[in-house]
Amino acid sequence: MNQPIFALPPFQRFCRRAVILAGLVSAWTAPVPTLVRPGEEMAAAERAAARDELSFVLLGAGKSMEPLYAGGTAIVVGEQYFRTLRAGRVVVFRNHEDRYVARLLVEKMAKAWITTGLKNGAEDEEWMAADNFVGLVRAAYASVDPNFLAEVTAGLASQRGGARKARVAARRD
Repeated sequence: MNQPIFALPPFQRFCRRAVILAGLVSAWTAPVPTLVRPGEEMAAAERAAARDELSFVLLGAGKSMEPLYAGGTAIVVGEQYFRTLRAGRVVVFRNHEDRYVARLLVEKMAKAWITTGLKNGAEDEEWMAADNFVGLVRAAYASVDPNFLAEVTAGLASQRGGARKARVAARRD
């Protein structure tokens, strides 16, 4: 999806800007959720996945990928060669508990990738290797949740405010 930000619907512009402001991922590497009516997230994702027999759908839970993917966002996961992955892409892998985990690729190491959730921005302790890599997030479908929008806005404001306070404190020292 290489649309200019101004051509996107308002919620998608908001998500894309939130990600850009957070400085965590390029605007063009992670699919921004397509808005659907509440309760239609899975059906929309399943229709998209049906176009590619090697794709499947997962329903997100938790907050680790906010502000881009809130809990309840349905993602379409597609096949991708491990060696062609690039930093800034959102992938799914199986963790040590054999659970599906969606994460942002941060840095390529010799035989694995360092990953992170968007919410905390800290590198994960568990790396993603070829043997636990599942696929690349190709599309996402979410419904509008005003509480989520308010939380993201407040979080971004506090991040910017905290960074500003840190710069001021550094200048004083």
